[in-house]
Amino acid sequence: MKRALSLIMAIVTCLSCCVLLASCGHECEWAADWSKDATHHWKACTDAECTEVNEKAEHTWDAGTAIETGTQFTCSICGQTKTEGNGGGQGSEPSPYEVSAENWASAFDLGTNFVLTVKVTDPSAGTQVTNQTRNGGQLSMVNSVIDPAGNETKLFEMYYYQEGDVLYMYDQYEDDNDEPTWTRGPVPSNSGMSFDDLMIGDQIFAADMIARSNYTYNAETNVYTSPDKTEGGVTASNITLSFLNGKVVKLAYAITQDGATASYEITVSHGNAA
Repeated sequence: MKRALSLIMAIVTCLSCCVLLASCGHECEWAADWSKDATHHWKACTDAECTEVNEKAEHTWDAGTAIETGTQFTCSICGQTKTEGNGGGQGSEPSPYEVSAENWASAFDLGTNFVLTVKVTDPSAGTQVTNQTRNGGQLSMVNSVIDPAGNETKLFEMYYYQEGDVLYMYDQYEDDNDEPTWTRGPVPSNSGMSFDDLMIGDQIFAADMIARSNYTYNAETNVYTSPDKTEGGVTASNITLSFLNGKVVKLAYAITQDGATASYEITVSHGNAA
């Protein structure tokens, strides 16, 4: 019996050695660079005919960076990347900050009741303030300027309202005695101006310089920021967006052109406009 057991052990030992020799046959030297696939990374043997691997492990993903096609994650060990969200590929999970085109458009749709304030500040000239208030088919627009000393001067005040297909304007002009006089009249139909054309928010939020892409979300401040954008000699910088209940409530940025910089601040109050 002992002789039989010894014979079996010898055969097993011999087979094991044969398997080891067949699988490698040499002492592996591991590559300096990582080999990788979608889920793992490892060090491969420098012998092209050897299939042995070392230090194989799953990727260690970072917190991710927002890009135009979604969120890009990078393995901190091997540098492998993956994208989740828009364009992330089959089987990718949606980015937690991914917004559909419909939701994005809705966020910038001010609706029929809002108060919008635009402040444009030039350090040398002061701040120009435009308040636009819409209540259904009625719209008011008041423009004033605050000089560097803090003195405010109203530049104009006008009101629009829609009756059927006719757009009316109610504003002031100076009569023969240089006295301000209110007058009301329809906006000439040949002007081509419609009620919707008056919404300055639509013009601001559709501006090419403030493209709705490449924003990075800061969870601590609840603010989205965008890289600087330059086009045609004009640079937009310090671009930030804030939302509340799925609606834009603040957009701020600076515009630099011909060596001069002006800051813009647009705030929106939604609903129950006066």
